[in-house]
Amino acid sequence: MTTMGRDARPTRLGIMIAGCNGAVASTMVAGLDLIGQGLSTAGGIPSQTARVPVGGVFPAQGALAWEALGLAALEDIRCSGWDVSNWSLAESVRQHRVLDDRLAQSVREARGPTFPGLVRRGDGLALRIGTNETPLASWREGLAAIEANIRAFQAASEVERVVVVCLLPTSPPPDPSALSDEAAYERALDGTSDAITPAMLYCHAAINTGASWVNFTPNYAETDVLTARAVAAGVPMAGRDGKTGQTLIKTVLAPAFRARDLAVRGWFSTNILGNLDGVALRDPDALETKLKTKATCLEDILGYEVGTSERPGHLVTIHYHPPRGDEKEAWDAIDVEGFLGSRMAIKVNFMCRDSILAAPLVIDLARYIARAQEAGERGLQPWLASYFKNPATGTARCEHAFDAQLGLLARKLEAWL
Repeated sequence: MTTMGRDARPTRLGIMIAGCNGAVASTMVAGLDLIGQGLSTAGGIPSQTARVPVGGVFPAQGALAWEALGLAALEDIRCSGWDVSNWSLAESVRQHRVLDDRLAQSVREARGPTFPGLVRRGDGLALRIGTNETPLASWREGLAAIEANIRAFQAASEVERVVVVCLLPTSPPPDPSALSDEAAYERALDGTSDAITPAMLYCHAAINTGASWVNFTPNYAETDVLTARAVAAGVPMAGRDGKTGQTLIKTVLAPAFRARDLAVRGWFSTNILGNLDGVALRDPDALETKLKTKATCLEDILGYEVGTSERPGHLVTIHYHPPRGDEKEAWDAIDVEGFLGSRMAIKVNFMCRDSILAAPLVIDLARYIARAQEAGERGLQPWLASYFKNPATGTARCEHAFDAQLGLLARKLEAWL
């Protein structure tokens, strides 16, 4: 039986994913199904194994935090979402080739309906699934459709809380003219221009329906206008861009170099990947959006710029390499200077399983943000910074060092006990 903290109670949780047939989403839903069948363990899901925090840290022993806090049990999570493909869950798993054949063949259809995804089509908008496409007259019309989908899923699945998660491909940033104030945003809703992006619309729909929001992508959705609306509606938000591989390592190593007074003179990071995220990043504007989220942390942690504006010392590159599929490889070449000006070098080669790293973090974020809503939290949630490359914190200081981020998480959970 679940032991719950102050004001907590068991919750049947609904997760609606924008991009639900993508590699991360299908891996997450398939994983929940395989765990439910007893074909796999829940290892790799931090919220499932974390202990009750004490003094802002997670001890090695003690009661499990998810039970003490009343987080949704894995078997009480229901999933649905939006996509432009009409694949079944099993077909999504086969297409992305993340799971081995033994596990892939055991995946059941453990998911609610897939609703049509919102897409840009030339100068207009549409809802598309498979070969069926419905043109839209405006962003506002799309917003109404997404809101109706959320309400339909909540009623059909009988979930108490809904979390909308953005797992859309990275897109170019929105036109800043739509972000200036409420009036400009409302005018943009009445049209179909690129002043608004699909991610912003899913975020807006979540707020209007009282669903929490998690943005696991670099897409810019947490605008000042939408954040203010979330605060007013009592909706918590978290984002942006899940921290799974190379940036995770960077935010662990950089505080150690700072603590040992090893001056970083150069940090070259490169990635090769062959999944659909890599396809999306072939768009130069989308790539720029992604690189900004990956490059923001280092100087903040170290307290100084690596190199100069004329001769930058912190470089990040991403390359699409189809043979790799979901098995991403990340290289870091780090040049440091220590005592007596001596130069040293560190090399890191991280052979990642991109979706395997990301999927359990989405589960964590959905559980925590739903619990935050029950606790009365609203607006941006800086205490979830450890999950993101470029945490959206609003006016609060953005903490990038991983050890400090874990402290923020532990102290928040401890306050809820």
